[in-house]
Amino acid sequence: MMPADPKLIEAIILACLERNPIDFRKVDDAEVKKVQTAIKRATTEKGTGFRYPVTRKHFLCGCLDFTEHLPEEHLIVAYGYRYGNTTDIERIHHVAGEQRRVAVPEYIRSEIRPHHFHRSDAEVVVFHNHPRTGHEPEWFYTLKSLL
Repeated sequence: MMPADPKLIEAIILACLERNPIDFRKVDDAEVKKVQTAIKRATTEKGTGFRYPVTRKHFLCGCLDFTEHLPEEHLIVAYGYRYGNTTDIERIHHVAGEQRRVAVPEYIRSEIRPHHFHRSDAEVVVFHNHPRTGHEPEWFYTLKSLL
């Protein structure tokens, strides 16, 4: 049985209709490693910056690789600027949560608004994982096999 939550259905449909999905097969491993290293350092209120910006694709790939086998939820927030058809990420925050829960600290909430409204090309990219627990509803595994 599929979920009846309209927001979930909308998210699934929008993901399937994405015109330019990110292709993780074509990434620079050195850039991904740079992101993973930065994630480890970005756990303070100040976060961490990159010496040279990384692209949105490398940021998301690094986040996915970093969190793929971790049992707890993580929130990784990136601050950057639109550049062509991507976003150049300059700085990140990382918050480690618990299984099935991660909080959004006040320092991140208060950082997002000024960054986003500072320039018209400013972007905030949010990565939030949901580790599998083995207790997901049956429809989830049916949906996963379709994708």
